[in-house]
Amino acid sequence: MRTLISFLFAGLVLLSFYGCSTSGMDDASLQPITFGVINRFPDHPNYLKEKTLVVMHSNTIIESLFVKDQLTRVVEKFLIAKKYRVIEVDDKDALKDGRADMVIEIVPRNVFKKEGAFGYGFADRNFLLGLIKNKPHSYAAMELILSRKNSRRITTTKKEERFSEIGMDSMPDQWSELTKDEKKRFEENLLENMAKTADLLLSRLKI
Repeated sequence: MRTLISFLFAGLVLLSFYGCSTSGMDDASLQPITFGVINRFPDHPNYLKEKTLVVMHSNTIIESLFVKDQLTRVVEKFLIAKKYRVIEVDDKDALKDGRADMVIEIVPRNVFKKEGAFGYGFADRNFLLGLIKNKPHSYAAMELILSRKNSRRITTTKKEERFSEIGMDSMPDQWSELTKDEKKRFEENLLENMAKTADLLLSRLKI
């Protein structure tokens, strides 16, 4: 009887030890995957006016408008909702030094057949005294590139470009000529357009 009790006690000790060790393994396995996010967009959006004569075209940078970080936040929010850990990085060295398990690059692209429309911004078009006309709109053109630690495999989404009318007949020649309320409307329109574009591309990565 005493031998049986000793055997059972030894078994319980072994089970307890095994349980502790596997518990530690489970905790380690539950560590979240870390994503590094690189935003390669220009710091400021463009303001593009297209007119009948090429010499009348104008394309300026809106240096007073800061929306690049908002695009980064959209990607980070998506990843956090998926239970990933997220950090901002400047380059893919984060994969080599162990800071990140995967890296997503937000890459700006040119709008198809629209000279000067790169990444994000605002544009309108007025040709032949208004016979050919595109009302003011925001645009966002980008793709996402996914890289993995210890892997040569790279996943690149198909380029996506989106346009959203702002609700005006024509843009003034310069951003500074817009009223405060108009600038706010432009900015909100662009932010929503950027977010929809990024969310669409993120869904294509299937992460």
